[in-house]
Amino acid sequence: MGTNFNLFKELLEKANQKTAKTGPYWFKPAPGTTHTLRFLPLKSKNMELPLEIYNHHAINFPDGRFESFACPQKAGEGECEFCKLASASYKKYTATDNVAYKEAFKQLVVKQNYLLVGYEADKIDTSNITEESVKIVRASSKASMEAIVSIMSKEKDFVDFGSGRNVELLKPAGKGAIVATSWAFQDPEPAFAGKNGQAYFDKLIEVSPDLTALITPPTPEKMAELMARFTSQPKVDEPVVSPTFQAAKQPTKKTASVETSDDMGDDELAALRASLQED
Repeated sequence: MGTNFNLFKELLEKANQKTAKTGPYWFKPAPGTTHTLRFLPLKSKNMELPLEIYNHHAINFPDGRFESFACPQKAGEGECEFCKLASASYKKYTATDNVAYKEAFKQLVVKQNYLLVGYEADKIDTSNITEESVKIVRASSKASMEAIVSIMSKEKDFVDFGSGRNVELLKPAGKGAIVATSWAFQDPEPAFAGKNGQAYFDKLIEVSPDLTALITPPTPEKMAELMARFTSQPKVDEPVVSPTFQAAKQPTKKTASVETSDDMGDDELAALRASLQED
């Protein structure tokens, strides 16, 4: 029997099809562009607050994968092995001035962001409101979080339909520098004009993501699995969590600016992790 080339064509087309993206969707500001956002009350806060305080670990694993997960210790759900490892690495850095331990601490330590959900007010298509219309917005810089704290401290609502506020976000353009996205809260105004405005707003809330799963720490079993993966031998040629071999061997002044790369050998990386676990 000859080859069924039509079947091969079908298989090839199926293999090349892109999987449709599903939520949650994250907002990514374009450098040099001012985005006008309107935020929504959160389902995870029973519609009473516009933000979640997300204390999490953002880890590059030796197998090349990256994962971010809520810290159980910060959530009051028991000890966190990653926090213990971060503490141990900082203690060893202060004792030895070895920059390898400093880099390990910077990766392991808990990061804090604010999470909100909202939509681009000047781009929303009210005739086609879907889950993709509403995105999770991360406020990660000190300046952006302070801007949110400031307006909340003044008891100025920015998520109410009638008296809320649009927020202009601007991430400055430029290369070679880490720049914070500015948050500028505007004057109060209704989210939408017209008789259908409230209905549009309610629909956006309906399709908005629930952040409960995102901010819930992994189970103890999952945390043990994550730690086992982190402390395992690397499975890639260039471990993503390690400083240079020279940096690991030579102490560096705390005040010096030291560049790091990802070319530490397997033995050196294993030794670093083992030494951090000793305390």
